[in-house]
This record gives sequence, structure tokens and C-alpha cells, in this order.
Amino acid sequence: MEKRLIDTYMGFDNYGIPKERTDQINGLLVSKIDSSYSFTPNLHRHQFYEIFVVQEGIGQHHLDFNTFDIETNRIFCIRPGQLHSIEMNPPYSGYFIMFEESFLASFSTSCRPGLFNCFLSSVEYQSQLLTPAIEETCEHLYQAQNKGELRDLYCASLLVTCLIQLQRESTKKIPSTYSTLSKSFLNILESSFPPLASISDYSKQLNVSSNYLNNVIRKETGQTAGHWIRKARLLESKRLLKHSDLSISQLSEALNFTDSAYFCRFFKRLTGCSPTEWRLES
Repeated sequence: MEKRLIDTYMGFDNYGIPKERTDQINGLLVSKIDSSYSFTPNLHRHQFYEIFVVQEGIGQHHLDFNTFDIETNRIFCIRPGQLHSIEMNPPYSGYFIMFEESFLASFSTSCRPGLFNCFLSSVEYQSQLLTPAIEETCEHLYQAQNKGELRDLYCASLLVTCLIQLQRESTKKIPSTYSTLSKSFLNILESSFPPLASISDYSKQLNVSSNYLNNVIRKETGQTAGHWIRKARLLESKRLLKHSDLSISQLSEALNFTDSAYFCRFFKRLTGCSPTEWRLES
């Protein structure tokens, strides 16, 4: 049976959320869902951030190569580039909060969603508890989309409030030694697909030297920047091997390897088997 390439949703219009307004905010969409909503059945990813709020219901969340149980009063945060799908057993209800980084950046350049704990996939994945305070903020945010004067600014402030509340309630513990530079590096790394290949690609974006970036990352995370880059490239390799029909040659080109032989050596060094062997076993 032919595999489908990973579906990538660039914008909200293609994501299957029913439009409830004609004056949609640029870069933000908040929708209520109930048992009439049909979830996207296949694994997919998108280039915006997503917060899935479960007020009621049970199901499963497939995220890359793991499956997590969905329960009532839980929150799931999905960052750009992560491969996922959601299965729910009715009855269920909740919210989808989807937003682009540019939406918050237009109000504050210092507010970057990828720096919040809930969106750092380098930390062990966990869902979060839906507290009454967060649930109330989600409802306010949903209602605020229909406000007139200063609507966008009001929604941005509510979204930031929601992210701060998630940060306070987060069960993910980011070491206090992680600086903004480390978080920014991990954010860029995990939001790029395919990941960039060299440390210099990231140091240029962060306006620091490669040596300085590597030293900071090694000191604060216990691993070199190269380690995190290889980890990200391996994850993307596995995604494409399992969920696409790309040949090894096509796949290596898509992942920005110089040639397929180098890609095969890279993959085998990190996994102990060739890409073809891994594809057949997965």
C-alpha cells in the first residue's frame, strides 16, 4: 500500500477547523470543538503552534513515534514541525488555539512561544492539567475574537496570559541554567524541518560565533550543539523513512546531506542499522 507523504499544513484554512467568522485575525484562530468535529485522521504537521485543550473526553495523541493517552481536563501543546494526529472517543469538547509566532511578534519581539516550557520538545513530553484559571482564559480568548476595538491586542494579551499560566503550571522542568540563548537555539532547531546542518547555520541566526554558541550549549545542557543538531536530523530522517515513499537518495537530498552514502553512514552510526533496514523494521 502506497504511503502518503507527510501532510504539512501551512495555514489555518487548510486545517479542517470550521470558520466561525469572516473577519479572522491574521495569525490566530481559536475554535471550540465538540463531538461533531472530525479530527484529521492521518499523521501531519504544521508551521504554527497549537494548544489542544480537552475539557471532556478520552483518546490518544500520536506524536512522532510515541502515543499518549488523552484524558479529561488536559492540555497538549504541539510545536511547528512535530508529526502528530489525534483520536478522540465521543463525547468530547474543548478548544483548539492555533497561532503563528509572527502574531505575538507583531506586539512584542521579546515574546517567543518556543521559549516556553510547554513547547520545548527537547524536554520529556507531558500533557498538562487544565486548571480553572487556564480554562477561563481560553474562553475569554475564544470570545475576544469577536471584539471590535483593539481586538488583536486584546487577544495577544490573553494568549500571553495563557502561555504564562501554562508556564507556571508546567510539569516540565527546564533547568534554571538554561539561558535565553540555549532556549532560542533549541527553538530554532526544533522548528526547522528539515533541520539545518551545521552549527554556523544557527549561530548566524542568533548573532553569535559558532564557538560561543557551542560552549554555552555544552555548559548548560551537558551536550554539544552538534549533538542536538544530529538528534534533530535523525528524528526527521525517521519521520520521512516511515511516513513517505521517498527513496534513500531523494530522502538524503531532502535532508540536505551531501550524498546518500554520507546519509547512510550518518544514520547507521547513530542507530546501528542502515536506513533501509530501519524502514523495513519500523
